[in-house]
Amino acid sequence: MRDPAREAAPDAIQIADRFHLSQNAGEMVVRIMRRNYDRVKEILDETPQSAKPIDQSLPFQRHEADKQVSQQRRMAVYEHVILLYEQGCSPTEIAAQLRMSRKRVREFLKGPPSPPVYKQRSTKLAPYKAYLKQRFAEDGRGNSLQLYREVCSQGYDGCCSVITSYVTQLRQLAGTVAGTGVHQSTQPKPLNDTIPAPSQIRWWFLLPVERLTAKQQAQLLLLRQGEAEFSVSYQLVQAFIALLHQKTDQGLTEWLDQAQKSAIAELVSFAKGLVRDEAAVRAGLSLKWSQGQVEGAVNRLKLIKRSMYGRAKFDLLRIRVLYAA
Repeated sequence: MRDPAREAAPDAIQIADRFHLSQNAGEMVVRIMRRNYDRVKEILDETPQSAKPIDQSLPFQRHEADKQVSQQRRMAVYEHVILLYEQGCSPTEIAAQLRMSRKRVREFLKGPPSPPVYKQRSTKLAPYKAYLKQRFAEDGRGNSLQLYREVCSQGYDGCCSVITSYVTQLRQLAGTVAGTGVHQSTQPKPLNDTIPAPSQIRWWFLLPVERLTAKQQAQLLLLRQGEAEFSVSYQLVQAFIALLHQKTDQGLTEWLDQAQKSAIAELVSFAKGLVRDEAAVRAGLSLKWSQGQVEGAVNRLKLIKRSMYGRAKFDLLRIRVLYAA
């Protein structure tokens, strides 16, 4: 939209919207967390240190095996793209040969694909997991039926089999066996219910620390202490958000310089995008104007069009907009 707007109104001052600047910063944090999510899980993992190491000779469970196969498939495509690029093929030629979009080819050329992040679904058991972990740690083996009775007295109204499966998962990760002597035949499914998704971690970087819960503050501190890249990213993102709140472009030049020297790919890309629209960004930071009214009008148009299930042609949409006005 930058070039068409400049052609249509060359004397107009273009102003970057502060909301979208903060939104883009949040999306940058999500990409950093996705790329380093294995490291995030290592830092925030609450598995007891006394747990025995997992036997790597055991096969994965079916769903975990599917994830591994899917990631191997993506890596094979990535290696094929890199091979063609090294042979002199352009991104357009690679896209045509492999029948994929040029955008995806460019993403592969930036680096290997990160493993997908599977967000844990909220279930009836979620509010009782902390209690079950505590009771399991006290008992050592965990009597599923007894634990089921205890959580039922606290309000749980789900199935007993769900409690049994979760306790079995805790038992496998702890390296203990059930009283019945059932042997473990597959690798245990990792407990990721205490590890937030990248979309949740994004808010830890954007919001002031006093607006986070005590647990979120503790986890944020662990991330910053456990990985230097996370600490640098947090400092730069907080500095950028401060510029948005202070409504000043003083310090933007220094921030852009620090971001491009950070050697963090996502931060460097974000800074380069700001440099390309630096005049609009500075205007957005320093001037009192915003695109709030324009965004409101666009949202109103979308609402009217969606109320007709996307089937409204321009003439009907125009009539409805003018009638509502």
